[in-house]
Amino acid sequence: MTDCETKNVGSWDKYLDKWLTAEDVESVTDYYTVTKVEEAEYKDKKKIRLTLRGDKDTYLYDLNIVNTKFLRKEKVKHPADIVDLKLAFRKVTVTNPSTQQEVEALRIDKVVGVVTDEKVGN
Repeated sequence: MTDCETKNVGSWDKYLDKWLTAEDVESVTDYYTVTKVEEAEYKDKKKIRLTLRGDKDTYLYDLNIVNTKFLRKEKVKHPADIVDLKLAFRKVTVTNPSTQQEVEALRIDKVVGVVTDEKVGN
């Protein structure tokens, strides 16, 4: 016998990361609270990875260049400053550079809770 405790396994879902997709966003009035900010590395490129808490679930979301620039324009001074802010997304159609097919993607539409008169992060 082993010292391992076993449990009945009913679904693969709890063993997979859940990424926020266009299918998950029903309206531009759905807000997602940023609970964690990390750096993710893809080959030779680094991105900011957010953990978002929505009404129904918790999701991961990597910021692309467009969304990163939007956050800077909205006066988010540092990536760490986005924790506890609320984000709303809108759906857009983009061309996938790998497949050259049009796909639905998400753009940050609104940011709620930005503090513009003091430095929050490092």
